[in-house]
This record gives sequence, structure tokens and C-alpha cells, in this order.
Amino acid sequence: MKRLFTAKTMQAADKSAIERGTSGLKLMQNAGKAVAKTCLKEFPSVKNVIILCGKGNNGGDGYVVARYLLEKGLNVIVLEQSQKPSSKESMTCRKHYLELGKSKALNLKNLNKEIKNADLIVDAIFGSGLSRAVTGELAQIIELVNSSKKKVLSVDIPSGIIADRPEIIAKHIRADLTVQLAGAKISSAFYPSKYAYGKIKIVKIGISKKILKEQSNIKLLDDKAVAKLLPKRPADAHKYNVGTVLVIAGSAQYSGAAELCCRAALRAGAGLVSLASTNSFSKTWPEIIYNKIRLSSAVDDISKIDSKYASARAIGPGLNDKISSQLDKIIPLSPNPSVIDASSLNKHKVWQAEVIKHGKCILSPHFGEAAKLLQTSSQEIANDPIQAATRISKKFNAITVLKSATTVITDGKDIFVSTSGHAGMATGGSGDVLTGV
Repeated sequence: MKRLFTAKTMQAADKSAIERGTSGLKLMQNAGKAVAKTCLKEFPSVKNVIILCGKGNNGGDGYVVARYLLEKGLNVIVLEQSQKPSSKESMTCRKHYLELGKSKALNLKNLNKEIKNADLIVDAIFGSGLSRAVTGELAQIIELVNSSKKKVLSVDIPSGIIADRPEIIAKHIRADLTVQLAGAKISSAFYPSKYAYGKIKIVKIGISKKILKEQSNIKLLDDKAVAKLLPKRPADAHKYNVGTVLVIAGSAQYSGAAELCCRAALRAGAGLVSLASTNSFSKTWPEIIYNKIRLSSAVDDISKIDSKYASARAIGPGLNDKISSQLDKIIPLSPNPSVIDASSLNKHKVWQAEVIKHGKCILSPHFGEAAKLLQTSSQEIANDPIQAATRISKKFNAITVLKSATTVITDGKDIFVSTSGHAGMATGGSGDVLTGV
């Protein structure tokens, strides 16, 4: 399973690879060659290339890209931030490039002159180590690149983007393609920073899978990874041993929320789905077992439902407010895993102690709901969703599914990230379906 990296964890991976025998120079050469090969594959008609090299290791990668492209017959000019890069590896790669090519100072004057004939701009100014806003002439250079309408390839990370967080802090490159080195960075998975990356390719640079696994506990989910996690049904399976779901949801106004949740649970593979609600849906699926509960005795009515119908529970979608105020009594009725829709959680605080004691609850807030749970702003949640989800899990002793276009799933220790969200999910009822699934 692929991992997501912070600047710190990727630096640790680099260091570990070097300690185990792969030199820093070799890693840089591998990175530059991998980027150059990707460039040729993705932009086969390109002839004239400008490479913008910073003074750090990202610039060192850029020099390797430049030499490789020259050797393949392309017209290349390097615009460099400094003639004295900050690392010996970058100095060596600069020297190797200058044996074949030419360089000029990276400034607005030179860029304005060279950009007219360029087919492609390779951005190797700043890498994952950047932690501040880009200002001054470099910010103007970034603006010129973005306004040029030339194709842009960023090395590892678009310059101006912070590796660890999705927030945009200042001017940044808007790449058509970003070639990430060794592993994906956190900001490539979350919006709004994800927009800056354009198309994303991840290339190997000589750091082993073992090292990468050692350095990051943030796992990136994809279809293949999820498929391996799904349970396999035995040939003689029956409806009770493949999972039964009790949905406690709905109200006179939101009976559809309960229905969507039930249908989702069935479509996801539940053997039986039962609905405990004050209202039923007039056109409900016939497979759904309806258990009427009364406002005056909801907890007692729910407690009488046979546990064989509730190997898991989904609580909350469209739930009547009077019933959601009794979550502290409903939650402990069963020790089984219970998904609690966060819309119910923010109406009342009575549930909190019971969720902590239960230990098998799954909370599914969106950013606004998460902000209320942590008593902060939605923007703070959006700025660091991984930290926010982790805090919620630790605070409530629960698994958190922090919903957005990119979703974070964590128990406070292991962290999974899904980037499969899309704009088509921006519609009423999506959260109810997720609770059922």
C-alpha cells in the first residue's frame, strides 16, 4: 500500500537510504533521470525546455534533468538561483550539466527572454523542505510562469506549496504535471493544494519499500488496496454470518435519510438490514425490516430488538431530535461496532462519555461537524485534516472518518487516506449512504 509523506518523514527516508549504502548523489541522479524520462514520455513533442533550478536539492535534481534532456537532443537552458548550490551533491550535478550545457541567472529579465521560445518549463526551485511563503522576485517569477500558458512540470512538489499541509500560503506554481520523488506528499492528496500539482506521477529513486514503510504510517488507499481488505464469503454463507445491520435513524421530516442508509448497507453486502425508526418510507425496499419505535419509549423499544439483527449499528441519519438526545442510553445497548452519523453528535453532548466507554464507535464528521467537536473553526480543520481526525479519535476513543473530497480514516494511530471523492458526491444524502456502507 502506498504511503503519504511529510517533509520530515521523506527526509528521514533519504537519510535511512544513505545510511544503508545508497549515496545522496546516487539518489539525486536517480531522481533527475526518472523525472527526465517521465518528461519525455508525457511531453513527447517538446523541443525547447527551460529548467528553473533553486539552490537546494530540488535544484540539484533539476541539473540532472537538464543534462539528461540535453543528451536526448533537446534544447535546454538552465536558469539558476545560485552558482553555488547549498549541497555538495547539487554542486556535483551542476558541474556535470555545465560540461554540456549553459546556465543563466534566475531572474525576471532572463526568464522573460527565454520563455518566448520555450515548449516546457521544469520547476525545480523549491522542494518539500519549503516552510515559508515565497516573496520578492521569486514570487514574481512564479507569477510569470503561471501567466505564460506554457506547459509546466514540477519536480517533487510545485514551488511555493508546503509539503505537509493543504493550505495555500502564498504564490505557487500551477503545474500541468508533478513528478513526485519516492512517495506522495500530503499536500498532493488534499485540496486546495492538490490543484497545484496537476497530473501526478510517482517515481522510484532508489529508496526501498521497506524504508518507505518504516518512515510513514499514513497509508494511501486505492481500489487494489481496499479490495484486499474486503472479507471473502465462504461458499456456504448465510444472511446471519455475513453481517446484520440495525439502522437507528429517520424522522417525519427525514425518513429518506434512513432509507438511503438502509439501502447502502444492503448494497454494501449486509445479510440483513433492520430499521428502527418513528417513521417508515412509503416506497421502502422490501428487504428492509421495519421496527417502529415510539418517541415516548424509544430506548426501551430499541432494547427489545434481537441482537442477532445488530452485529453492527448505524445511528443518526435524519434521526428525530428527541431520540438523538438519548444517545447516552442508546449507545450502550450493544457492544457491537456502531457508526454514528456526526449530524446527531453536535445537537447534544450527552453521548460523549458513552462513546469513550464503548470503544467500538465510528464517527463520520465533515469539516464543519469536526470543528464543533474540537471547538475550533472549519478552516483549521481544512488546514490540517490528518491532525484533526487524529485528535477526534484520541479525544473520543473512536475511529474517525473525516469526510471531504479527500477523506481521512484513523483510530488515532494508523491513518488511511482516500482520494476517491469527487464532485458528483456533493449532494444531499451522500453522508447517509456513507453511514450505511
